[in-house]
Amino acid sequence: MSRLRVPAHTGSVAALRSLALAVLTVALLLPPSVRAQAATGSVPAGTRPAIVILIDGLCTSLTQGASVPASFDTPGGLADRLRSNGWPPASILAFSYRGGSIDSAGNWVPNAYTCDDTRLQGIRHDAATLDDMIHQWLNRHPGTDVDLVGYSQGGLVALAYLAQLADADAWSLPSDGRLATVVTLDSPLGGLPFVDQLCAIAPGTCGGSPVAGSTSLGDMSEVWGTSNAYPAGATRSVEELFGGSRTNQELAVEAARDHGIATLAIGNMRDWAYDPTLSDSGPLSFRDTQWLIDDGSGAGVVARVIDSGTASCPSGGGPNEALLCNHPRVLSDPAVEQAIVDLFAGGVPSLSATCPPGAGNCLAAPPRQAMSIASAITAGVVPSGGSFRTGLLTVSKGSRATVRFTMSPALAGARVEIWSRTRTGTYRRLTSRLADAHGTVRYYTPAVTGWTAFQARFVGDGAYLPVVSLARVVTVR
Repeated sequence: MSRLRVPAHTGSVAALRSLALAVLTVALLLPPSVRAQAATGSVPAGTRPAIVILIDGLCTSLTQGASVPASFDTPGGLADRLRSNGWPPASILAFSYRGGSIDSAGNWVPNAYTCDDTRLQGIRHDAATLDDMIHQWLNRHPGTDVDLVGYSQGGLVALAYLAQLADADAWSLPSDGRLATVVTLDSPLGGLPFVDQLCAIAPGTCGGSPVAGSTSLGDMSEVWGTSNAYPAGATRSVEELFGGSRTNQELAVEAARDHGIATLAIGNMRDWAYDPTLSDSGPLSFRDTQWLIDDGSGAGVVARVIDSGTASCPSGGGPNEALLCNHPRVLSDPAVEQAIVDLFAGGVPSLSATCPPGAGNCLAAPPRQAMSIASAITAGVVPSGGSFRTGLLTVSKGSRATVRFTMSPALAGARVEIWSRTRTGTYRRLTSRLADAHGTVRYYTPAVTGWTAFQARFVGDGAYLPVVSLARVVTVR
């Protein structure tokens, strides 16, 4: 039995009347909170069945006959939370890296798989396996909503499925099926850097052999190389594995905007799998591979982080165990579980301004990176080249000047506001400009009639903090 989900639309008045009896019947199968809404008439008429597919990570395994991946099936874990919130066991499905089939009773039966199956196949292969699983289910159970939850590598597989759906399936699923949500937990959405070095640290995780391009780790290395911007999870492109070019953020935004697919990415600030020197890793830290950029609406692309786990990894476990220190904590975090339940119910995952370090059970926005805007000025209208200065510029009255603002890191296409003030006035916004491919804006001033200061302001976004440039002053002779 699939879980029954209330759709976003209500249909016509006639449909409401004709389905009234069905609503009463369905209400008996829904979680208590939804049954209470049904009693007051606040639940729209009509329902759709829903399933959730749980996708485990690198070097996991699934035994024959298991219905839930081991990482999700711990006491009090996500599978328990879903069942307690009204999901029938038969609607919680285990993804297998070796596929599976629908039995005569209509239930999903995953094939057993081993650690080697998770790493020797590429991410694109895994997405195609997931696509086959979803097609099998929908052909047997039409009109079903599909929710994906991927942990670690499983989250990258889930995100790659968006690329599969876009590039191979033209955003279409059979039998009136619909992909509803994609949830990623501590996942390398932006791939992994220096994979060979990581495998030297933890050869057991990598299988003790060189990383090939057709393996999952080889694909993660390829995804990492698609960009060098921040955050890695949003600015890299898993779609490149499918021949596309959209960044992960662009793919998720299109999925939400045009196809109603919500994406939730949750990372752990203390996940040592992405902080491989297990202390102050400096440039080796790539925790930002775990998150997308929150779109701010709470309904399309949602990014959250937890701060959960020890500040130093226990010694004596060996490199493979150390690399996974704090990595599984996302699977048992109550706030993470609640966020997933809220998302499945059409709600907005919680957001706290600050969270206690190490404690978990608190969702915050991913950290934003600082940036700077350098400024310089020169006389006249100078569209390219030019000799710019940072000191006071004096020009003839009524002439113009060019102020050059350069963002670091270079954010091509970023909107920069231009502000100015007179010697005795306050700053006021003049206009805005888009940065070029080098993160540079050239602003040609109006005719200068007296002492005037110009500055640039970047209001900030989901990835970068707000910043204001130093002002550049021009006066007249």
